[in-house]
Amino acid sequence: MKRIIAIVLTVLMIAAVTAGCNQKVGSGTTSVVQEGGQEKASSSSETVANEAKSTEALLNIDDVPAADLDKADAEYQKKAPEQGEEVAILHTNYGDISFKFFPEVAPKAVNSFKALAKDHRYDGTIFHRITKPETSGIGVVQGGDYTNFNGTGGVSAYGTGFGLEVSDYLSNTEGSVAMARSQDPNSNGSQFYINSTNNNSLDGQYTVFAQVYDGMDVVSTLAKVQTGQNDKPVKDVVLQSVEIVEYSK
Repeated sequence: MKRIIAIVLTVLMIAAVTAGCNQKVGSGTTSVVQEGGQEKASSSSETVANEAKSTEALLNIDDVPAADLDKADAEYQKKAPEQGEEVAILHTNYGDISFKFFPEVAPKAVNSFKALAKDHRYDGTIFHRITKPETSGIGVVQGGDYTNFNGTGGVSAYGTGFGLEVSDYLSNTEGSVAMARSQDPNSNGSQFYINSTNNNSLDGQYTVFAQVYDGMDVVSTLAKVQTGQNDKPVKDVVLQSVEIVEYSK
């Protein structure tokens, strides 16, 4: 009987540890997958909006225009935003990060991100995972899970996952922003990551949809914060809000 009880307890412990499937950027080697599980990240003294947020669809994916890959060229990713162009300003507890979008090449990702931001779903979330090249092989700052706050959730503005959007002219270079996903290439949701270093090994596997043009000093600071288990920052890195505004010089 004691032997049976011990076996049962062991099985339960293993099940508790392995519950959920990870959705991580750089899981072990150079993958960027989201996590699937139920446990929520704990908040620190920084305010994290752990209240439930709606996952109701905001857009119809069939209304999104098709990608126009001919719009991209060797200079496409390097171009500065133009006057009046919509850009994102991420307000974090470490400072602001601004990036421009690539709507011609990644329209589904861009439209989803903008819609979620305008609906305030990213407000009060955390960057739940920050990896370092020396330990993970890649350097990314990952966030966007507005349902579980730990990398196990988040839903796109379409209410479902959507597929990869890739171009030979968009790379996971330093400062680029891309969608995180699970092993399923059609599982892009709300989670995204900012490349804090050049991570070209990720090219072709994840949708690059934006590029930081201001605030790389903040990204560099985030990349150096102390992390613990599962690359989670010891002190919460909070995405306080996201503004979608027209760029003005």
